[in-house]
Amino acid sequence: MLFTATLAVGACAGRVAGLVVEVVHARYPLLPVFEACRAMSEDGPLPFGQACVLPGVWAMIGATATLAGVTRTTVSLAVIMLSVPIGVA
Repeated sequence: MLFTATLAVGACAGRVAGLVVEVVHARYPLLPVFEACRAMSEDGPLPFGQACVLPGVWAMIGATATLAGVTRTTVSLAVIMLSVPIGVA
C-alpha cells in the first residue's frame, strides 16, 4: 500500500513541476535555462507541448525520487525505475 501511494504522490508532484516548467518555457523562452531548447530549433523556441519539456519524464523522476526517499534504497531503486521505460519501448 505504501509503495503504490508513494509512487502516485511522487508522480503527481513531478508532473505538476513539469507542467510549471513547461508554462515558464512557453512564457519566457529566452531565459538562459532554456538555451538548449533554442539550440534544438533554429527558428526560435519549440511550440508549447513539444519535445523541450516533457512533464511525463518529470513525473517519472518525481516518482523515483519520492520512493527512494521513503524507502531509502536510492541507487538500486533509481536503476530499476529508470530502466522501466527502456523495457517498455
